[in-house]
Amino acid sequence: SMHRQMWSRAAGVGRVCRAGSAVAATGAFTCVHGAVAARKLATEVHTVPKWLADMAERFARVKESESLLDSEASASVFSSLNEPVVIRGAARSWPAVAKWSVEYLLENAGNELVDVEVSVNGGDYRDAFIESNKDGREFYKISMRLCDYIAYFVTSRSRSYQPELHLGREGTTYGYIAQDNLLERSKQLAGDIEIPHIVRQPYQAKFWFGPRGASTPLHRDPYGNVFAQISGRKQWLIFSEVDEQSMYPFEQPIVLRNTSQVDVTAMHTARCKTRFPRFEGAIGLQVELRQGDVLLLPPRWWHFVMSLDTSCSVSLWF
Repeated sequence: SMHRQMWSRAAGVGRVCRAGSAVAATGAFTCVHGAVAARKLATEVHTVPKWLADMAERFARVKESESLLDSEASASVFSSLNEPVVIRGAARSWPAVAKWSVEYLLENAGNELVDVEVSVNGGDYRDAFIESNKDGREFYKISMRLCDYIAYFVTSRSRSYQPELHLGREGTTYGYIAQDNLLERSKQLAGDIEIPHIVRQPYQAKFWFGPRGASTPLHRDPYGNVFAQISGRKQWLIFSEVDEQSMYPFEQPIVLRNTSQVDVTAMHTARCKTRFPRFEGAIGLQVELRQGDVLLLPPRWWHFVMSLDTSCSVSLWF
């Protein structure tokens, strides 16, 4: 997760920013029109992809707790965790869960620039470092206003705003706002988050927003993560660092050593089962996060995450 911020296509960023200003006059209409469509999208509940449901079925569920986010809980509680824990509904009292409709995001942060990860034909951040170009996979980052992102990627790909993207075949390209610092730039949105007592200072608050199917490759982070699901659902697959060798971490480049070579989305294929046989035997945990749920993830646990619906989340890293 840490190293993603270094990827962008400078030329692409410049083009998109200029294009964004060029449509400023029509942007308001685009965004309001998009908000109505996106609000309907957010209420849809999709079925879980069969390969993901089959894989999750093999794993035990993450342990649930009710007390770890109580006001009496201190930062030491998190450091004593030896496994992930989910607290169902723990963020339901956060203003963000009640207020963060697409209209609200547009009104309070619509003109903020966000970094968008563009995935073509299943590409992810690993493709930015490895020259494979298999099956036309591609990955890069661009900057655009939040309202333009919503109009183009979340709703019906508005023709009012056309960033110059290297688009793949129809339906194979999506944009994902991942670990963005939007909450640092928007005091209004930051004020809608209630920081639990177990989160130690200093912490980083990250904003995640994307469509069904957006995913983060299997990787691990060196810090603790309190992850709150604001809307939609996300499926997590989680593995202990004890299973390190079954994760097939990259040896080179160094920046990918916290990332697995395993393509979790293709592990149901014979080719991947042959290439990564130890992964089949890894003992994993799984949890489907729903609106208002909070996941406590200790440092160094491997995890793969996929959005099951249009999804908005906040992670607190410390």
